[in-house]
Amino acid sequence: MLDEIDGVSPAPKIGRRFRYDAYSASLDVVLDSLDEIATEQGSASADVVLQNYLSDSRARKL
Repeated sequence: MLDEIDGVSPAPKIGRRFRYDAYSASLDVVLDSLDEIATEQGSASADVVLQNYLSDSRARKL
């Protein structure tokens, strides 16, 4: 087990920060890809495409 990472003791917030940063970055990539689909389908935005393809249970969670 590591006692320190870059001179700092690990804390749960370090893992959460990494997860949120990674999620945010990957969502940007997905939304950029959906822009092309939205254009092809005539949708107003990538968000419309994303909402149309979410399952009902997933949409409720968001």
